[in-house]
Amino acid sequence: MSVNNSPVADADDRTLLSSIIETAPDAIITIDASGEILSFSPAAEKVFGYEQGEIIGHNVSQLEPPPVSWSTVMFRKTEDQRWRTSER
Repeated sequence: MSVNNSPVADADDRTLLSSIIETAPDAIITIDASGEILSFSPAAEKVFGYEQGEIIGHNVSQLEPPPVSWSTVMFRKTEDQRWRTSER
């Protein structure tokens, strides 16, 4: 972004950033220092299933999957091994 501190340069920088976020093929999410979502690209809407209006202002941790316990991982692994080794 611009090194110039003029209000015009800041407005141009915001316009450029907004254009990049709105047209990028990949999900882009901007957050502040506390994790609050400031912007959410259309591609991010597709990836995460939230619309901009319902996620902006929330904490980015809302996008993290829930933790999985070790016992669940082991159960899935065991079930997968049974499925692969069973006769058909």
